[in-house]
Amino acid sequence: MKKFWKYLAISAMAVGLLPMAACSDDDAVDPYTLNYCYVYQPYSTYAQLEYKANGQFLVDVANPLSVMPVRLTKPAPKDMNITVGIDESLVAEYNEANGTDYAFLTGCSILNSPLKIKAGEYVSTKAAEIGSTIVDEEGNETVVTETIFVNDSITVSFGDMSGFMTGETDYILPIVITGADGATISNSSRIFLTFSSTYHSNKISVDYLTTVSNNTDEEGWETANTNLTLTNFFNCEWNADDEIQIKASIDNSKIAAYNQENGTSYVVLNGTSVKTPTVTIAEGSNSGNLQLTLGDYTGVANEIEYLIPIDLELIKGEGASLEATTVYVEVTSTPKEVYVSDYATGLTLIQPSSNWTATEVGDDYTEDATFLFTGSTYTYCPETSFEIDLGEVTTVDAFSLRWYSYYYQAAEVTNIQLSKDGEKWEDWGAAASPGQYASTWYLTFSKPASFRYMRFYVGLERTYGVYFRQISFFNK
Repeated sequence: MKKFWKYLAISAMAVGLLPMAACSDDDAVDPYTLNYCYVYQPYSTYAQLEYKANGQFLVDVANPLSVMPVRLTKPAPKDMNITVGIDESLVAEYNEANGTDYAFLTGCSILNSPLKIKAGEYVSTKAAEIGSTIVDEEGNETVVTETIFVNDSITVSFGDMSGFMTGETDYILPIVITGADGATISNSSRIFLTFSSTYHSNKISVDYLTTVSNNTDEEGWETANTNLTLTNFFNCEWNADDEIQIKASIDNSKIAAYNQENGTSYVVLNGTSVKTPTVTIAEGSNSGNLQLTLGDYTGVANEIEYLIPIDLELIKGEGASLEATTVYVEVTSTPKEVYVSDYATGLTLIQPSSNWTATEVGDDYTEDATFLFTGSTYTYCPETSFEIDLGEVTTVDAFSLRWYSYYYQAAEVTNIQLSKDGEKWEDWGAAASPGQYASTWYLTFSKPASFRYMRFYVGLERTYGVYFRQISFFNK
């Protein structure tokens, strides 16, 4: 299985201009005649950096950060002090040599310069105390403290971290040995720490299309949704740092364009208004409701479908951002659902095309699963997602899921979603196993669905594990 990372928005990695060899730069003299002082270029990947508008870091780096110790090629002839500093002038040199455009990382300092190399040693060390407990024959405890020496690395302070929040994306910090107390400073005395730092807004997510369904068989359905509250319509990525206000307004002029783009025939729901035009998400809260007053929607009984385009505007809330500026509410009598059974009636198979693709997505991997269109093999997939691409927008009435056998079926399939463009997704609900002995499930859409992309999640096993073998699509 190929492992993958969904979220690597930013990284902070130390990289080098020069080779890591200690004295490869000193070719003019015999390297064995001089004692060189140098530092290795770090090879570790540091933590990611990502910050909010209020200065709080969502993804941070250790502060202070221990980098690498300083070293000698020969034993120190005496106790030596090695001074280390930050050299901003090397930024231009690095960028020119590497074709990069890093900005100097301001606000930093070296906390432990000079570093100490003891006589007879090669590497910088510092004193550290360790304690141990001694118990005598009578059970009395005595704590004994011992001083030892451990490697001491160059330690960088980033101060208040404001240097990562200047609006740049890529930063560099050149660190240089400036004094070697009698040793020869090697050309390998410079290291370059590079970082990427990205501003992250508090994204407010909203459903692109929200369905308000009306069961025309229920008494009072004609007015049940007149005063409509869409609970938790707005959802923040994290609790609001400051009060957020969102202006919502209806723009029916967008219905025609929506119909043309999506092949639909929605009409205006006259008399509809936003009951509370300004939605407030309180500081510390992460969601907000949208309230509408609907006009006469009784036409849904005659299969009329209404669309309410809602424009959204952020008018208050530092660090917040809207995921979408226009969303839609459809008012219909038919919900988007799938009905599952263990048999097929009146269905015609849509023959798989060579441009169809299927992908299995786990917690830390993604794998090709195109074999699912032929059932030539199977995959073990408890609690796994699948993504289907039919290559082009296709109208489908039903689809089937075939398991290796009935005792390897899933208990349910959830979060079934369809999309025409891979960006705007519509929810079609979930489907539970139609029966104990169902090796194939047939799922019928509540109305013909036009889509290119499908995704769904395979839930827990029903009996002995989940082995998925084939997916097929049908028209009536």
